[in-house]
Amino acid sequence: CLELAKHDSNLIRLSMARCLGFVDSPKARRVLIKLSRDNDDDVRNWATFGLGSQCENNTKEIRAALYDRLNDDDEETRNEAILGLARRKILDVLPALLQELSAKPADRSPLATESARELLEPLREMVTTTEEPNQAVKNGIKEIEKFLD
Repeated sequence: CLELAKHDSNLIRLSMARCLGFVDSPKARRVLIKLSRDNDDDVRNWATFGLGSQCENNTKEIRAALYDRLNDDDEETRNEAILGLARRKILDVLPALLQELSAKPADRSPLATESARELLEPLREMVTTTEEPNQAVKNGIKEIEKFLD
């Protein structure tokens, strides 16, 4: 499995990334993490999707792989990483999400809107349960609500 993830053919690596998101095993997750750093945009995107959306595990290795993709040059890969972190209720992803939401409506990824929906309730809960809520979190909630209305 790991040998195929190193294959010269991007089509072989892409096939691996597409399939392994459905496999719940530490070995499959290790291969997806490796493929999430691939030089091919499609391979990286599918591996990031597999880790962020298909895999329900919330290990530090998976979170680290998703964080690594937050500044990816490929928009879809970046948004898959944001969504994966948002689904895990990782509130630190808020700045990256707000950056994606600030795109013109025609250019905004539907994944950014989905991520906003995932984070809104945990952010609201944070504000209501924290003695002195962070102003950046309050502002983030306002921005998300603006995009979701």
